[in-house]
Amino acid sequence: MDRPLRQRARSGSQKESAELWKQRAEQRLKIWSSVCIPTKHKLLDLAASILDARLATAQGDRERAITYWENAVRIQDTLYYGEPPEWFYPVRESLGSALLLNGTG
Repeated sequence: MDRPLRQRARSGSQKESAELWKQRAEQRLKIWSSVCIPTKHKLLDLAASILDARLATAQGDRERAITYWENAVRIQDTLYYGEPPEWFYPVRESLGSALLLNGTG
């Protein structure tokens, strides 16, 4: 088999494998989307509340930070409990820390 023929054969199989990979990726994305859509918005809301709480703490507004931490705890309490957890750490601990720093905990 000459070199150009082998290269064409190889590029044809690469195109087929790329198409197969693309089809598999699209199938997995559909499955992932159908499974994760209900909690995806909750996780984004949780992340936003945590970010707001950290920003309020950095600005020295502890009362507002506590409000955001309480909201984050409420959101995390609605998440599915499983292993591994959907969120990587218990936000309730951050709320406790904010309450202690404020002198109300």
